[in-house]
Amino acid sequence: MRRFVGRFGWRFGVVVALVLATATAWASEDAFAYQPDQVPHIHPTSPWYLPRQVTLGGFAGRTVTPQLRIGWELTLIQERADALMFVFEGGGGWALSTSEERDSEGNPGLSWFFEHSLQVGLGYREVFADDFAWGFKVVSGPAWVGARSPGLLDERQLIGLLEARFELGHYFGSTQVGLTGGLQTVYGHAAHTYASHGAGGVMFGIFANWR
Repeated sequence: MRRFVGRFGWRFGVVVALVLATATAWASEDAFAYQPDQVPHIHPTSPWYLPRQVTLGGFAGRTVTPQLRIGWELTLIQERADALMFVFEGGGGWALSTSEERDSEGNPGLSWFFEHSLQVGLGYREVFADDFAWGFKVVSGPAWVGARSPGLLDERQLIGLLEARFELGHYFGSTQVGLTGGLQTVYGHAAHTYASHGAGGVMFGIFANWR
């Protein structure tokens, strides 16, 4: 049990914290009267099967890897000024910066790396009368990664990712443009492999979301 908590406890702690934040937001909205500075969502007008978001960003950890992602959203709960959504995302990219030096844990250095992933999860968004919006997403899923290390054979590997991201944006008509940031982590590193060590780190980016 201690080993499990040591490896995964903080990851699930991030998820629990975000879920509690959502519950608190809804509880606060129920506890107080509707405020005039809040406005309801405009219900989505795009068909559910069309993309609803594009994100240009990446993550910085052992590598700096830019990524392009396309996302779909399906509204699960619609309230006056906020919504809970099912989220599906896909995308990836190749590292712009790597280090060929071994890390502090003795893992091989990397001279080349890529990551492509499919993620599913939940998202929350709240919109205000001034068209400012905030929200977050917790997603998880498989990723296909590859890496090259000096003196070793190239490696390809299927791994699992967990991501937690906040979003801050502003609506211009029916399109929201904003900034996103968060954390990406790997569920576990298989023994005697090195490609997965290029994944994970602090996430950053800009996004556009339309209704």
